[in-house]
Amino acid sequence: MSYDNLRAGLSSSQVSALASDAITADVPSLVDPLITNDILSREYFRVTGGSFGGVGVSGAGAATNIGEWGLNCIGPTTAVGYAFRRFAASATYGSLCLGKAAGVVNWAKKVTMSFGLTLTNSHANAITRVSFGKTIGDGQGVLARRAMSLIRSGTGVVQLQVHNGTTLTTSSNGTFTPVSGQKAFYRIEANAGSVVLYANGTQVASCTGGANDDSGATENGVYLEVENTGVTTAQITAAADVFMLKFNE
Repeated sequence: MSYDNLRAGLSSSQVSALASDAITADVPSLVDPLITNDILSREYFRVTGGSFGGVGVSGAGAATNIGEWGLNCIGPTTAVGYAFRRFAASATYGSLCLGKAAGVVNWAKKVTMSFGLTLTNSHANAITRVSFGKTIGDGQGVLARRAMSLIRSGTGVVQLQVHNGTTLTTSSNGTFTPVSGQKAFYRIEANAGSVVLYANGTQVASCTGGANDDSGATENGVYLEVENTGVTTAQITAAADVFMLKFNE
């Protein structure tokens, strides 16, 4: 039905109301309240490779940046050693979660970290970790506080490792084996203690036992790590990029 035909059977006040409704429907608000809420809650954080200023190496390992968005860790040439790069989210962004003090992570709500990762020259004695929740002082090694991590031991599947402030838990249901030299896109989602790992959009591991309360103000580090735990057969390389953190869902 045309507007003219509809108008013919309406009073002048009804026509005015109809015109007002049409304008409202056809011209969206200049400030979408949903978008505004995301901005005000500082929900998304894109992390550049250059943000990863902290470096730790042992046994002739190496850790460098790759362009603007990436970073690279190369395993040591010795039988035992490591290399890592780290980034403190609170040092750059201050407040992370709506209604919380600077640096505090509200693990009772969904916390997401996504990134691209390419692994090359993995071997039986290599370990790779990509984690969120450590402090700058924690350095290389397993999680010891509220945190979540992708972990790959040897040449097998990737798993989840999480800590709730008391207990460390590692998943046992991983299904995804990275192909050497091929990038995969990962997403770790923690939601009030339940944690899921996705690879290229498909769920590949899950576990419970994650954190479900507030972190300390300095427990918001992002780490990329490689480690040798025994005889070296090759120098594992872990190249990561397009890191993103998301809070407050």
